Amino acid sequence: MIFQNVLTNSGAPKVPPILWDWPNVPQTFSLHDKYTAEEANVVLGESTWVLSVQGKDRKFTFLPGEVGLFQQKLVLLTQADFSPSSLYKFTFTLLRHWEVYLEMLQTDPADIKLFWDAKIVTIDLAKAAKSILQLAARHSLGPWDIRHKKFIKSLSTRANSTVAAQKDRLAKRSKLIAPTGQADIVRLLDEKGKAENLLEWQIEGLAALALGFQHAIRPVQILTLMTNHVQLLNEKEGQVACIISFHEAKKKKDQGSIEMARQIKPEWAPLIFKLLDSAAIAGRTRVFSTTDGTTLWTYTKRVCKEFGVRITHSYYNLRHTGAQMLADAGHSRSDISNFLGHSQPSSGVTYIKSSRKQADFLNKALGTSKLYSTLESIATGKYVTVQELEAAHEDKQIAGVVGDSLISGIGICGSRQGACVYDPVMSCYNCKKYMPVLNPVVHQEAIAGMRQQVLFFFKTGGSKESPSYLQLNAAIGGAQKALAISQQHIKPE
Repeated sequence: MIFQNVLTNSGAPKVPPILWDWPNVPQTFSLHDKYTAEEANVVLGESTWVLSVQGKDRKFTFLPGEVGLFQQKLVLLTQADFSPSSLYKFTFTLLRHWEVYLEMLQTDPADIKLFWDAKIVTIDLAKAAKSILQLAARHSLGPWDIRHKKFIKSLSTRANSTVAAQKDRLAKRSKLIAPTGQADIVRLLDEKGKAENLLEWQIEGLAALALGFQHAIRPVQILTLMTNHVQLLNEKEGQVACIISFHEAKKKKDQGSIEMARQIKPEWAPLIFKLLDSAAIAGRTRVFSTTDGTTLWTYTKRVCKEFGVRITHSYYNLRHTGAQMLADAGHSRSDISNFLGHSQPSSGVTYIKSSRKQADFLNKALGTSKLYSTLESIATGKYVTVQELEAAHEDKQIAGVVGDSLISGIGICGSRQGACVYDPVMSCYNCKKYMPVLNPVVHQEAIAGMRQQVLFFFKTGGSKESPSYLQLNAAIGGAQKALAISQQHIKPE
């Protein structure tokens, strides 16, 4: 490939990216593959790199001469701190779409949005493109400088449609294993946990199924499990507790490794015991002999088929199913994100929204359950008429903002509203000093405002255990009482 200066609109020569003053990179670089526990060394300038990525050798052939050297520099300058799989995706995309990235670097920042919409159309293309542009901006190369960093960050990642489709499948529960399938998995693991004469590949397939089904452990975490990560504790009646520890598979760039511990179901723990024995005999430090995730899942499906259980789903359906089971049982989004090993609690929101049980929580918060609609359960107390409310001192008349509405005239405060430290209207409905007015309209307005807040609360991923939910729940219940009593006191015209 021949590089030549191209005239800009102003007539000045445009220097090609290969001639920009890129930062220096080391002559050699080592990459550690957790799947194989092996180091791969690459040399800058060699036309071919062979790297171990997730247990498989990946070969990259760069363009000859200075162009290939430039390609390798971009790889090392953007991917040196990331995992082998990230480096693999970046390098594969870079080599496949090299001309696109060259054109992108020379595009004027004022025109990059048009270029982006026309040429950067996939997630992998966008991810690599952002890395390259951020590198150029950070070092003020070509037309790019530090001022463009926020603008580059704002460019579309092309992930919105993919994420939306993923959330839609979760919301429709189409990625979940059917209850009958879950029962088959449990039955199989219970039966084969202590079975004798199993082959090692069968044990590995069943053990991987147990770890994925019970604790949503990812393949990379399973395959990199070391023997010293397994702790055996003697319990009562001769039982042995099996506890494994592993690190988060995904973490933020500046975040250290977080270790997680999980206890294996006693009936399934013997599968791990057998693998520990095999590792000791083979002299390896890894629990599993397999180093390839695809092969491991093939073992799982094959051993299940041999024992009468048909597995048609992927490994990650185990994770989604486990998370949804927690949501259906009423667990918070924090519980779900911890179960999945995610650093962001928001990852559990989608499962909560699709939970059937969550509908019960929402109905309760909206005041539509029998708890608030049955008049027999409403206790009578002190109420005031509209005339008594109007005659009361202004500071005793209760008013406040609920949702997007200003609500006033819901009743009288036994002390003074100005002396109360609690939220007006929201806190009043269950306060002993509150005397509701016998006017259904204002209570209906208050209930509508609080329901609006409940819907917003659930839309943003709120948990039923939070104080905000509990206050809304109690407040709407009190408002329903006041509404029912005031409706009883309305005289028919």
